[in-house]
Amino acid sequence: MSFNKKNNLKKKYSGKFIDIYSWKEKMYDGKVGYFETAVTADGVQILAIKDNKICIPYETQPSMNNWVHGCFGGRIDNGETPLQAAKRELKEESGFVSNDWKLFKVFNKDGKIKWNCHFYIAKNCIKKYDQSLDNGEKIKVIECNWNEFLKYVTDFKFRFHYLSQYILKLHYDKKLTEFKNKLFSKPL
Repeated sequence: MSFNKKNNLKKKYSGKFIDIYSWKEKMYDGKVGYFETAVTADGVQILAIKDNKICIPYETQPSMNNWVHGCFGGRIDNGETPLQAAKRELKEESGFVSNDWKLFKVFNKDGKIKWNCHFYIAKNCIKKYDQSLDNGEKIKVIECNWNEFLKYVTDFKFRFHYLSQYILKLHYDKKLTEFKNKLFSKPL
């Protein structure tokens, strides 16, 4: 049964970015179980390509214990499309703009936390603006080659684990070169 179609779904809490729901459901043994889940605002993540380099943030926020690598991105604001949010986040966090955007994949988180993340590749980025960071962000833009990117994305501290897992799957499926070629204008 789909989460949205549960008959006895009750909203227990509504916050600025997260809602908490609960429901009861008949289990396989006939007993009734109690469930809760959090639904959070969808987000975007971006890999920025500039001059045949992959640009990623090296960032920290007050809730983090240290600096980490990740992808540019954040929440989709009310009224924004995923692409509008991706363009805004890239501009704010890096000062980059691009006219060459591709939605690469939508990652879905299901279970105790429900969330969708729209993963974009922005090619031919140019630095047009200064960063315009939230007061809770410190971001350094790192330009890296393919091998450096693989080192960062496969580190346990890489912030966007969905991409790390996806890169690992591509490696085992022998499709990593295909992904690499999607990132760059000319195969490297």
